Amino acid sequence: MSQLEARIHAELKQQAMANGAALNGNGKIEPKKKPLFELMSTVTEEEIDHLWVNRIPRAKPTLFIGDPGVGKSYTALAIAAALSNGEPLPFDTEPEAPLRSWIISTEDGPADTIKPRLRMLGANMEMIAIPNRDLNLSPSQITANLLDRMLQEFPAALVIIDPILAYANGCNTDRASDVRGLLGPLTMAAEKHKAALLLILHMTKNAQNKALYRGQGSVDFVAIARSVFVFAQDQTNPERRLMAHAKASAAGLQPTIEYFIDADGEFRWGAKTTESADEAIGTGEPRKEREAQQLEGAKRFLENLLSQGPKPSNDIKAKAREAGISNATLWRAKEVVNVRASKERGSGEWWWRLA
Repeated sequence: MSQLEARIHAELKQQAMANGAALNGNGKIEPKKKPLFELMSTVTEEEIDHLWVNRIPRAKPTLFIGDPGVGKSYTALAIAAALSNGEPLPFDTEPEAPLRSWIISTEDGPADTIKPRLRMLGANMEMIAIPNRDLNLSPSQITANLLDRMLQEFPAALVIIDPILAYANGCNTDRASDVRGLLGPLTMAAEKHKAALLLILHMTKNAQNKALYRGQGSVDFVAIARSVFVFAQDQTNPERRLMAHAKASAAGLQPTIEYFIDADGEFRWGAKTTESADEAIGTGEPRKEREAQQLEGAKRFLENLLSQGPKPSNDIKAKAREAGISNATLWRAKEVVNVRASKERGSGEWWWRLA
């Protein structure tokens, strides 16, 4: 060893010893080992940040579960479109600065489906990215490491993976350990970049299961997700769909939200509704009995109220909400009772009356 090398070695040794390293029996430097424990007193508390207040947390996985064609993917695009323009999401109070999104999808074509939908939603196309089609990436190549690189090249607040089972890369999605091995690294990449991870999952055909257990694959998809939404179509109104909050680890369950997809393929958000996730998907026979009871109650409500004379529709809806009657049940009762609606001259307000 030359004199210069010996001096450098001595300086490095001195620096290592100052950092807590020790010499082993052979006189070689052993780096200081970190303890296996960490006291909770040293942990700094952090609040969970939300991309959509109390609904979609940042840096955590959120799961959308529903039948094919119910509008899960379209709803995800509606969220990305709103973020791209800095618009508040439904029932959020304040807009943010425009935010970017990634859309990773095997089911919808970027040119014939995703972009036309984003255009109808008024999205800022410069704020939304897809994997470069010239790379011809297969689903098996979309890994957590690649997602990390993608978020370095195009930092984004939202990552949509649609559907997550397409990117399982050969793992057994019915086995808990495989699901955790799939989602764990993806979640770590999302946490690193503070991005909300939105995973889309199709629903099984077992109509007897509760909403939370209807997703394809292992129940660990639901267990790992911090927020879960169940999507369903209103059987009495094909354009009306429901986005029901079924699990919330970071906040309380939020009210179900209506959304509508009309015959021309246009999407729009609706109002809050009292229907639960289980009610939205029609789980089991007890739900039908409960629906029948609710409909009978709504019929009596309308008959009693309108027997006193016509009433403004907005007043009726407000009183129905106070009575715990959902908007959907009220409209079904309106048809059964044969309530007529007409617009009053002058005010332009709608009134309901018994036929």
